[in-house]
Amino acid sequence: MIDDGPKSPDFDAGARIVKPKLESLGVRYPDLILLSHPDADHVGGTAALLKAYPHARIAVSATFRGYPAMEKHIAEWGLRDGDILWLGGNAFFRVGRFKFSIHDPRLPAGENDNEGSMFVHLIGPAGSAEFSGDADTPKEREMKPLEDWGSQIMKVGHHGSNSSSSVTWIKAVHPKYAVISCGLNNMYGHPAAPVVSRLEAGGAKIFRTDLQGDIGFDYDETQGFAPIR
Repeated sequence: MIDDGPKSPDFDAGARIVKPKLESLGVRYPDLILLSHPDADHVGGTAALLKAYPHARIAVSATFRGYPAMEKHIAEWGLRDGDILWLGGNAFFRVGRFKFSIHDPRLPAGENDNEGSMFVHLIGPAGSAEFSGDADTPKEREMKPLEDWGSQIMKVGHHGSNSSSSVTWIKAVHPKYAVISCGLNNMYGHPAAPVVSRLEAGGAKIFRTDLQGDIGFDYDETQGFAPIR
């Protein structure tokens, strides 16, 4: 699993959305929770999931080891640094017939933690998906040469912010489907109109959580990913 949603005094996405969704999918427990970066809207549900699934392992980019915001989260979850699977640089592993390729950008001192977001490439025999957290265009440019990012599904960076999803990156991923995760009438105006235009120009079919709610895909061994109708 990649990220687990926000938490506020009145709402916990981990308990209210993510756990019920996992149960509806028949997931008994998640083995591994990848946290792209420390922003609360990406890691807020972790405590609830650890309560429900105490054996789940948390994986974080090593660039955030000792990072104040991440260390605060870890303490709040009742964990120690030694309980975290710290991913450094590049990581590769398999789950069944799927391969995970993870690249962790280095975060220079003083840079926004968005720029340390892990880039994840889920690669199956017939299709793949790409995730880049909240990373902006400079990190997309940095990650581009590391592998062939071509994917059927692109999880659009930074909720559709205009600071991400450059023309160059969209061409590198050349997705069939682009998924934008953002709230209805959100205060940031996500997704930005130029991003939507760039994705449309790149030939992607766009799915938006603010307009469509929950978005899912089935996987077929010959056709790859297809949206669930």
